Amino acid sequence: LLFDNAKLTFLGYTAGTLLETSGKSVAYLAALDSGSAAVVTVGAAILDDAAEVSAAAGGEILVTLRFMALDAGTAAFTFLSGSAPFGSELHDASAAVLPAAWHGGTLGIM
Repeated sequence: LLFDNAKLTFLGYTAGTLLETSGKSVAYLAALDSGSAAVVTVGAAILDDAAEVSAAAGGEILVTLRFMALDAGTAAFTFLSGSAPFGSELHDASAAVLPAAWHGGTLGIM
């Protein structure tokens, strides 16, 4: 996730409920990319190949990212395109890419 690091500082993440519904152990990663202070790398995985989850569109949260505002104005969020690890992809347990829509946005900072 690309963000405006002149307006925001990445603070961390909170696990959502989507993967937790599997009842299995879940691993999360949300950290600044080592090559850019304006890119957060996010990953989450259920640590059991047999676990499955399902969610209605828009019904569950995967992860919540926390930022601190540094300045007033607007700050854009953009999901990077291309294949992982440099892009936005959703995979199943066998590592097959699943169809997914990624939508960035703009945050108004007052």
